[in-house]
This record gives sequence, C-alpha cells and structure tokens, in this order.
Amino acid sequence: MAFTAAKKNFETSKEIGLYIRKYWQDIYRAREEGKKICWVTGLAPMELLIAADIVPVLPENYNAFCAAKQMGPELCEEAEARGYSMDVCSYGRLHLGTMFSGKGVYGALPEPDFLFCTRNVCSTHSKWWSAAAAHLGKPLFTLDVPQVGKQVEPHQAKYFVSQVKEFLKYCGSVTGREVTENRLMEVLERSARFGDIWNEIKEYRKRVPCPISSSDIFGNMFLAVTMPGSQIAVDLIGKLRDEVAEKVKHNQGVIPHEKFRLMWDNIAIWYNLGLMNYLEDRGAVSTIETYTCFTGWGERLDLRKGPYDSLVHKYMSGYLNIDLAVKIDLMKKIVDDFKINGVLLFSNRSCKSYSIGQYDIKAALEKKGVPSLIFEADMVDSRVYSEATIKNRLDTFLEIL
Repeated sequence: MAFTAAKKNFETSKEIGLYIRKYWQDIYRAREEGKKICWVTGLAPMELLIAADIVPVLPENYNAFCAAKQMGPELCEEAEARGYSMDVCSYGRLHLGTMFSGKGVYGALPEPDFLFCTRNVCSTHSKWWSAAAAHLGKPLFTLDVPQVGKQVEPHQAKYFVSQVKEFLKYCGSVTGREVTENRLMEVLERSARFGDIWNEIKEYRKRVPCPISSSDIFGNMFLAVTMPGSQIAVDLIGKLRDEVAEKVKHNQGVIPHEKFRLMWDNIAIWYNLGLMNYLEDRGAVSTIETYTCFTGWGERLDLRKGPYDSLVHKYMSGYLNIDLAVKIDLMKKIVDDFKINGVLLFSNRSCKSYSIGQYDIKAALEKKGVPSLIFEADMVDSRVYSEATIKNRLDTFLEIL
C-alpha cells in the first residue's frame, strides 16, 4: 500500500524539517560531548530537563518519525516476536522493537542515563517505561499525576509540585550541578513565550478561510513536544506565526475554496499524513485538532505563579487527564469557536485513553447539530489501516455535510 506525505505549505515548515534532522544528529553526538541523556515520555515537563542541561530523547517522537518512513510494522513485529501482544500500544511496541533490534530510521536510540515517565496521559507509559528500564538496567523516575475533574484541586497541585522539586534534585545528582531557580525561570520564560506564539497561531485558525491546517501543525508540533524551553523553538515558531499572519492579512486560506471546516480528534496517522490533503482536495480543511492544541503542548505558562506552580496547569489539565464531561464541554466550545461543520473522531486502536468516550462525544455533538464520523486505524501500525474503507467513509461523510 502506497502512502503519501503531507504537503509543506509554509517555508518555515521546511526549515523546521531541517532542524528536526539536526536534532536527531545532535542527540547521537550527545554522549561523546559528555552530556547526560534521558528517555522521556510525551507530555512530561521537558523544561525541567532542559534547565538541568540533560538531553531529552522522546521515543514516541522517534516512533512517529519511523512510522512516517513506513517502518512501523517491521519494528512492531520485533517486539511481538518477543511476546508483546498486538493489543499493546503500537508506540510501545515500536519503541521496544527498536530497542531490541537496533533498527530505526537512525538505528537504535542512544542509551539513556535514566528514564523519566509521567502518568498524565495513560497507564501504558509506566508499564512500557518499566520494561525499557529493566531491559537497559537504568534508573526510572515516575512523575505521578492525579486525574483532574473540573479543575486541579489544591492538594493535587501540592503533590505535583513536590515531585517536580524532587525530580530537579535528582537531575542535579545526575549531572553534578544544582538546577537553580534562576536557571529554571530562564527556561520557563522561553517556554511561556513559545506557548504564547503557539496560541496566537491557534487563534488565527479561527479565521475563515483557515490559514493553516492540521497537516502543517502535525508536521511542526515537534517543537512544542520536544524543545518548548529552547530559543530555537521560539525563533522557528515565531517565523511560522509571521507566515500565518501574512496569509490572514491577505485573506488566504489553506485551499482556494473552503467548503467545510473540520476538527480532528486523536493522534495523527503518522504513516499517512497525506490523508489531510485528500480532504483538502475535496474542499474540506481540518482547522483544529485536540491533540496539538488542548493536550498541554503549547499551553500558556502563567509565570506570576512562580516556576513550579506555573507548570501545574500545563501538565495536569491536558485533554487526556480530565473527566469525560469536561472533555465534552471543551469539544462543544471548540466547535463554536472554530466554526466547525463536522468532527472526525479517529478511533485509535492503540491509544485507548484517547479513544475511550468518543461515542459519548459523538452523541453530544450530534445533539448539538454537529455531524461527526468515527473511523478506526492505528497511529503507527499500518497493518490495521484500510485506505479504501477510510476514504469511502470520508467521502460519504463529506456528502452528508
């Protein structure tokens, strides 16, 4: 089956693509440069590692990269051959397969000094990271994040902050250098600036026609995920914001004639981002996605609360750590704010924490008068993807719209 890559509609997207390649080259040099390396889960406070001068390596990001290069099935099978079921998250299988086999776009990831896991996304992370730590014989630090209801309770915030402080002390013991509050604030100020610009772009996407679609955002979210407290991330996202603002100024949309405005729910289908272009060829633009804008990445930091409390909202109140009722209210608000005509609910075979509740969301949206479509696939394992079936369902959905 042939898959297509997403078009790059912005010059900055090409520049970000070059930086991503440089990033991967740099992490493979980190060890010989005497730097410490940490394997870290997605939606962990990356700012803490950057402040500690520890190189963050995100296997999940590498998974997406490998899947985009059509290596998903091969690497998942490496883990399955060692007893991991196909029912296990494909991100986990792909990463473990890379670790066991040494295969990948750039081969095996550089071995970490320790591993850092959070529990603000799913329970799979802790099991997966425990398996990796045991295989490597490396220490594992887990940041326990309580489930949030309508808001973060004071005792939950206190618990979170106590662990953040403990983790920074641990990082200092690894590097032999204390992470000062001034150093942390320096990184957080850059992260806050990044979040401000990321949200400026999000606001521009409310415009009709939409100036930038999910295909570009999925391709460029690497900066928000991996390096939110770095100056290069601030500089590059600022350039992208300027390009988007220029399109808004001239009333230019993603496509010449925008018929339908869609919302995408769940992670991207990394091996076939060209599916977004398929929609655009039919006059439909995915104008917003829950994954990149509401899970915590790019969230604004209120530094008036101090360095530690500023992290609470960003890393505790993301889309995957809130109650279903809160999630439904958020989806309704997004529909109104972004003038959405229809919602695409990607039922991700691997990410149960993301996909659970989608039928309740669908019912709530349709009660509001907003059509939605649920379709099944997997984020990196293309063996459970049916191109013909999904395109037929998308075509039918657009006809209904």
